[in-house]
Amino acid sequence: MSPIHHQELGNGRPLVLIHGFCETYEIWEEVAIDLAKDFKVYLPDLPGFGKSPLPNPPFTIDDIGLLMADWLRDLNLKRAVVVGHSLGGYVALAMAVKDQGRIAGLGLFHSTAAADSEEKKANRNKTAEFVKANGVAPFVEVFVPGLFFQKDNHYLNQVMNMARRTRQDALLAYTYAMRDRPSREDWLKTFDNKFLIVAGEYDSIIPVSLLREQAREIPKAEFKLLENSGHMGMYESHVKTMETIKRFALTCV
Repeated sequence: MSPIHHQELGNGRPLVLIHGFCETYEIWEEVAIDLAKDFKVYLPDLPGFGKSPLPNPPFTIDDIGLLMADWLRDLNLKRAVVVGHSLGGYVALAMAVKDQGRIAGLGLFHSTAAADSEEKKANRNKTAEFVKANGVAPFVEVFVPGLFFQKDNHYLNQVMNMARRTRQDALLAYTYAMRDRPSREDWLKTFDNKFLIVAGEYDSIIPVSLLREQAREIPKAEFKLLENSGHMGMYESHVKTMETIKRFALTCV
């Protein structure tokens, strides 16, 4: 059996929500409670986060995608809708590349199909060096507030506490894996199923302009903008996030 730890809520067609970098399944809990009225919602901890064991580093996003595709098969999930937040979107894309037949719909939530730019790769290297020198907690103090547009959002401290629990070896391994991940933009042009891109109006991590352009280039892409939101729409625009995912998932057959 797969070592992936996960939570399940509700009944119905399968909907998988994958968390992002320095997060756990908990990031999706409140959205999942609402979505569980219409779907069976699966909330996994990515390998190395939460209660899921870390694979031996180094590994690639494709390696993680294969582990998560195996998890789908172990649960016998067929025609699942998979939505990934940030890093979770990179993993969701890798899952679809590995086993497209099990995925009825794919959603990128504050995430991108593009590879890192050279500037972004350099920033990943700086992150790794900072964490090696200073540890996880000082990184979190800088990283997490930048994810939120709403600096007074009452979930900010909750997310910071979650991020502080991240293992340093996991943080470093995923930093390198994200840096080196391939572009999926050409592959997505051949993706046969429904595809969703959700952008935050004030996302400082992945600019809305990049995601609009990406959506224009992908034939079956649906684009949704979350106003007054940064990189954390599940908290900053909870109702619209839930409604967007619900509406998208109901169209995926």
